[in-house]
Amino acid sequence: MKSIQFFLPPEHVPPPDSYGGEVTFFGVPHPGIYQVTVSRDVWIDVFENGTRLPVVGSSEAKGCDGVRKSMRFALAPGDLVLVQISGASEPSIKVAFEEAPDLAGRAGAAAVP
Repeated sequence: MKSIQFFLPPEHVPPPDSYGGEVTFFGVPHPGIYQVTVSRDVWIDVFENGTRLPVVGSSEAKGCDGVRKSMRFALAPGDLVLVQISGASEPSIKVAFEEAPDLAGRAGAAAVP
């Protein structure tokens, strides 16, 4: 990695010439499915209280300007959350973290498991 030592190791070993970053925050307001959306092809790891969370859903948008993929994780309120991005080919990407929208009620949208 070009300039980061991760607090916890990423699930996938990133190429040595890639970029990465991480952010830690104290919990979410209520339990639910939250998503991390990124503008480039990267790997996303989310940890809650030091435990890697499994991905509960994902989507990709290879032809969409500004959005490359989203990965969803089930979070509990009040816990320490660490979001890590690794394997980026550029030193800067856009990252959004939010509660996942309810896709089941949208016309033409498929629910993600």
